[in-house]
Amino acid sequence: MTIVNLKEILKDAEKKKYAVGCFNVVNYDSVKGILLAAEKMRSPVILGIAEVQLKDVCFESIMNILKFECKKVSVPVAIHLDHGLHRDIIEKAISLGCSSVMYDGSTLPLEENIRETKKIIELARSKGVSVEAEVGEMTTGEKGSQKLEQNAIPLTYTDVNKAKKFVEQTDIDALAVSFGTVHGILPMKPALDLHLLNELNKQISVPLVMHGGSGLDSSDYEQVIDCGIRKINYFSYGYQSVAKKVTSYIQKNNVLYDEISYFTIKTFTEVFSEIMVQFKSAGKV
Repeated sequence: MTIVNLKEILKDAEKKKYAVGCFNVVNYDSVKGILLAAEKMRSPVILGIAEVQLKDVCFESIMNILKFECKKVSVPVAIHLDHGLHRDIIEKAISLGCSSVMYDGSTLPLEENIRETKKIIELARSKGVSVEAEVGEMTTGEKGSQKLEQNAIPLTYTDVNKAKKFVEQTDIDALAVSFGTVHGILPMKPALDLHLLNELNKQISVPLVMHGGSGLDSSDYEQVIDCGIRKINYFSYGYQSVAKKVTSYIQKNNVLYDEISYFTIKTFTEVFSEIMVQFKSAGKV
């Protein structure tokens, strides 16, 4: 299967009402294991690398692994730059072969976010690359969960009117929205504002993206998908689950390093196969 862009991979998700998982990858084991899961489950998949992860991961190296391994599978795969903050990194992502990029201008005033996003769209579209953007701001860990306890809608949540204006003026390919989900490992389950999400789905003409798949269960995923979410970013809890299983395996067995790698790939496949079922993308290819 040829590597596809985000717009193309989400078109089928919108038609059939499911969400495609966007799973950030940091090494060969994660790339291989998640792609094997996608093949096994006959699921489209988005493999990403976030700009903040590039301080620990060589961009050129991970992209070489991604392009080589993605071309070997028979399911649709998008290669995605997650939370791109700087134009030079986004330009590099496109030159290295990302089929989609996210420009995260969510902390900027709306007009500036619109202006900067349009610049990225002009750059990316000329190369056939899709662009995701964000209106509203994702929080992280304990800071985010504290906000969720407030009765009033946090200021970081996506404003429907601002999101509508943003989409109309940018013609973005997908929009990340904030309605209660939180990045990272959480001390408590996040509370989702499904009413807000429903309103966003009614007013916004492009596929909606949920960042912060942390701390949710199958019923939560089912509800957000029913409310229009077509891409779910999922990282922290998936990797935590893999790490726990690999640690237990090492502790219980006298293993060599190559055995650890094989087991890690197998574990990535098992963990992310289950996530694809929860996102309803399994069996869609």
